[in-house]
Amino acid sequence: MKRDYVKAQDAEIQSLLDEMRKVPTHEALTGNARTNPHRARVAAFFKERGFPASYASSFWIAFSHGVPFDRNYHNPNYRPC
Repeated sequence: MKRDYVKAQDAEIQSLLDEMRKVPTHEALTGNARTNPHRARVAAFFKERGFPASYASSFWIAFSHGVPFDRNYHNPNYRPC
């Protein structure tokens, strides 16, 4: 069972993910945080909150596959139910 702070973090990240889905996928996935304002926004979001880089990786995996956020997507051995 997830703790309340983990649920709050996941909800906050999911909210950003929902906002980013309004941006065309090819536009959001090109470049890097220095050259793409969408990527810069996501990078700043994770940096400001002190979230681990693995959460950002999971964010982009969820974004590119069109699935809800899960903090474990970065793990190659993770198999969602």
